[in-house]
This record gives sequence, structure tokens and C-alpha cells, in this order.
Amino acid sequence: MGTERKPFAVVIGGGRVGTYLACKLTKVGGPVILKGRGASKPSKMKTQVELLCKEAGVVQTTSYESLYDTTVEYVFITTKTYDFDAVQKDLEAANVKAKVFVMIHNGIVKPMFENSVRVVVTQSWDFHETPGEGVGVKIVVRNEEKPWAMPNTPQAKEIEALLTKCGINASASKEFEFMLLKKYFINGVANLCAILGDCNCNGLLADHRDRMELLYAEIFSVLKNIHPEGFSMMPSDFHEAVFAGLATYGEHFPSTKMDFDAGLDLEIGSLNGYVLDMAKEQGIKVPATEELVALVRKKMVERDAKSE
Repeated sequence: MGTERKPFAVVIGGGRVGTYLACKLTKVGGPVILKGRGASKPSKMKTQVELLCKEAGVVQTTSYESLYDTTVEYVFITTKTYDFDAVQKDLEAANVKAKVFVMIHNGIVKPMFENSVRVVVTQSWDFHETPGEGVGVKIVVRNEEKPWAMPNTPQAKEIEALLTKCGINASASKEFEFMLLKKYFINGVANLCAILGDCNCNGLLADHRDRMELLYAEIFSVLKNIHPEGFSMMPSDFHEAVFAGLATYGEHFPSTKMDFDAGLDLEIGSLNGYVLDMAKEQGIKVPATEELVALVRKKMVERDAKSE
């Protein structure tokens, strides 16, 4: 793995979030390993990640074999949610052990490790080129002042303290279930909708508010009986707070939109697909959500056909 000292943490997922986190973690422990997928061909993002990791002292790897029998304090999983099952199997096969597994993700997923902490983040990350400055690239964070939210548990308190030392605002809060829902609503009205609209968050609010309002109403009606704890914490102006929260992202393109443009698979199951599943269980009709998911899947087929 290219390191003599015992690794302190492993970050699974070499995208924007994983790279940002791995670089931050080097400030409080040593060595940090970033496990990426490994691009089959050179790309701008691959080069940018390599430059940032080299600058911060992050050790990069693309194979689970290189992690075999590794025991660390923390494993952070920052991959897309559709990869979670495979990541869990690969970590078990490689006998990777950790005191705490931390799952950082969009949408709503089931807990996957006995000793795990779920984290909800409200930031967005972009790589910006800085010719002639530093290593030529930097990570720009939007909404950096907002905390990474976790449940109010002893393990989460430990992660809160760790992230705080790294310079990441974090909060193990009794309001976690509400914060999870608020982020889910923002992602639910925006991420897949941005693919249909081919636009950023500003464009969504300017031109696609009607569709988003329908999605909001369906999410609300479906989830209110599934997540009573979070709904009990909702303020009277929750609707306004969701769209105001979306507005803070400005010209940022939702991550799912960026994945679509990059030809990648999409997080549907943990986003609007979750509403479809929960609606089916309750016998609730959600035509706007059904149409959204169907249109996005159709666009994926068309996109992939063009690339063949």
C-alpha cells in the first residue's frame, strides 16, 4: 500500500466527497488510504484527485486486495448508494476491520454494519482549476458552514469529534431524523429533475418549479407514516425551508446530474425510487414520481445507446 505506518483510516470512494474527506483526515491521523475505482483511461478528474492526494499525503489504491487484513480506526464509505452492497461484500472478503464504519450518502438506505454511523451532508463539492497556484486544482465547497449530521449516539459523537478536528463542521444531533428528511426532500425534488431539465439548481427553481412541487407533495404523503420521528420535528415552514435550501446551491449541478453527464449509473433507488417502493407498500399513487423515474431511465437508455 506504500505506507510503513499503520493506516489510520480508509476512505472508500475516490470521487469528490471521498477525496475531500481523505485530504482532511490527514490533518489528525496518519496514514489515510483512499480506495478509488480506478479509471480505465486517463481523465481530468483522475489527474485532479491524484494531485490533491499527493499534496495532502493521502495514499491511493484501486484494489481491495491491497487492503487485505487491514485494521483501522475508521472506514468511511462515500461511494454511490447502488455500490453499497458490493462494498460491504468486498470489505468482508478482504477482511478489513474498523472500530467504526461511517456511511456518507444521498437518499435513504438501510444500516449495513453493526458498528456504523450514518452521515447526512448538505454540502456540494467541485474541483476548480487554479493555474499557477498550488498543485493547480482546489476543492470548492458550497454550504461548508452547515454541519455533517449524525444520530446522537456514542459512536457518532466520536465521529463528530474527529471531523471537528479535521476542520469539518459536524453535529451528532437528536434532530438527525429531521435533518435526514430535509436533505432527502431537497435531493428528491432536484436531483433527477435536473437531468430532465438539463440544468443546475438555479435553473430548476426558475423553470421546473411545477414539477418539483408535485414531487414534494408525493414525497410528503408517502413518507409521513414511514418516518414519524422526523416528521414530528418539522417546522410549519418546512416547505419553504426545502426550496430555500435548494436555492443555496445556486449554479451547482446536483451530483446525480453530473453522474448522468459522465455516463455513470444513477442513484435512483435511494432517491425517488425509495418513494416508489414506500408508495407501493402503502397503496398510494404517485404519478409524478413514476413519470420522473421512467423518463430518467429512458434518457439513460438513450444516452448509453449513443455511446456504443
